[in-house]
Amino acid sequence: GMGGAVSPPLPAATHRLVALAVLEVCVRYARVLQQAPALLPGVTLAFLDARGMGHPSEDVSTRACYLFCRLCKTLRSQLRPYLGSLLPALQPHLARVATTPLTDTPAGQAGRDASSKALAPATAVVDDRLYVFEAVGLLLGQEEVGAEEQAAALGALLTPLTAQVEAHVRTRSAAAPGLIVQALEAVVRLSKGFKTEMLTRSRPQLGRMFARVLEASLPVPREYPGHRLLRARFISALHRLVEALQAQLLPYLPAALEVLVGPAAAAGPSAPAGPNETSDLADVLSLSSQLVARFKEQLAPLMNGLLPVVVARVHTLLSNWDWSGRAAAPANTGAAAGQLPGPSGAPARADNASVSATLEEVREAGELQRQYYALLHGLVSAGMAGVLLAAASAPAGGGGPGALLEAVVMALTRGAATHVDPGVRRTCVQVYCRLVAEWCGTGGQEAVPGFRRYAMEHLGGEACVLGVLRSQPPLDPRDGATLALLSDLATALKLVQERCGDAFSAHLLAVVAPAAGLPAQVAQQLVLAVQASDVKDVRECLRGLLAAVNQAAGGRS
Repeated sequence: GMGGAVSPPLPAATHRLVALAVLEVCVRYARVLQQAPALLPGVTLAFLDARGMGHPSEDVSTRACYLFCRLCKTLRSQLRPYLGSLLPALQPHLARVATTPLTDTPAGQAGRDASSKALAPATAVVDDRLYVFEAVGLLLGQEEVGAEEQAAALGALLTPLTAQVEAHVRTRSAAAPGLIVQALEAVVRLSKGFKTEMLTRSRPQLGRMFARVLEASLPVPREYPGHRLLRARFISALHRLVEALQAQLLPYLPAALEVLVGPAAAAGPSAPAGPNETSDLADVLSLSSQLVARFKEQLAPLMNGLLPVVVARVHTLLSNWDWSGRAAAPANTGAAAGQLPGPSGAPARADNASVSATLEEVREAGELQRQYYALLHGLVSAGMAGVLLAAASAPAGGGGPGALLEAVVMALTRGAATHVDPGVRRTCVQVYCRLVAEWCGTGGQEAVPGFRRYAMEHLGGEACVLGVLRSQPPLDPRDGATLALLSDLATALKLVQERCGDAFSAHLLAVVAPAAGLPAQVAQQLVLAVQASDVKDVRECLRGLLAAVNQAAGGRS
């Protein structure tokens, strides 16, 4: 039985496979160890000495780090009494893992060719030895550990990691990026064991220790502007620490976002795109969306400054982009390589390498557009449409006041009326509806002069009716995603009707119906539904129109 297998001493297990088997058995039967706490010191020792993390074979010592983390997950509270002896025994292993990143990280990243640049952060070597930091976090992050002991132990762990980041931000040696990445990753793993409530409320001094590491790493993206992996790891550390530390991170966010948007902002809105800039900006937008969702209006002052820079840059990078997203749709990426014009405006003939680079650019542009819409959606959902108004009154790049708001609303119109993905259309329509609801009062007043008329024509007419009937490829009225879109469009039509009244009915009959080729009787039915029926009826009316148009088109082809 298990008792026999682990009665001290455990087998010496010098052979690689025996050593691995012993450790696997200990983890598999961890529940038995819960019942036999006397065996714990002997078992944990096997993970830490020459049978485990200290084993001469690299795959045993690495696997021991991972398995020890699993053991700690199961036996967290049973191991707590042994913290005093465990931490010093783990110290040499922690120091070794932190200071010896796997060799192919820095060199392997720098040596990649351009076509695989986008894959670099995702395919970066995963170092399983870092699980030992996660294990220590699990043991140390328990509420039952005394506050003084906990703070002293965490300080002893974070101080060398912070120093490692600080030292290598300045040295700029070939090994520096790998050492910075390793330290950041170790800190993120440690933080997983600590609950947010503890880091922010019951023991905020612990949260401040984690925040100091982030503070030390703020110059990293600026000092290593071209290093994909380093930038990706900095951003993922930020994502993770935002969840762990919440409001404690607010003071550092302006500097963090400034350093990430830095090159674009410094270049000015209309500078040509730098290498990787499209995907870099998409990462910043994704991070900003998370921050907006987490901090809501606390983030408004920061967004007031950031949004004009980001929007101007998005529109520059997507200046030749077809906002329907057709080029980036999976079915079309094969054709997309021929769609980017060559120097004379003729489609460029290309060899394989440049085709794969072009496909990558198309995919990145499509992703940037999605992240842009997601951020706008996050802002208005968090009650921050005011940021767009503030931005509207600030001069944007070269344009006068309002140029920025115009760019945003135009992007929303194109997305809502033409995007190939019904889900993206919904995002745009929902943002638009929030703006109409907040900026157009029922009594005729409007926060932005002319916005009511604009919304009537572009949301009500273009997106809700013409865009649905003219979709390329056609929308399928039986498809669930299309039905969800039609529900949102029906809601939008009712909202525009409520805020614009008879002027909207007149616009539908006089302008939209003839443009859509709708017979007068059909147009009348739609207008009546929008005026008097509920959202479900309006949706069915739109669905009927869509089916009829598709059928007519099928008959013609």
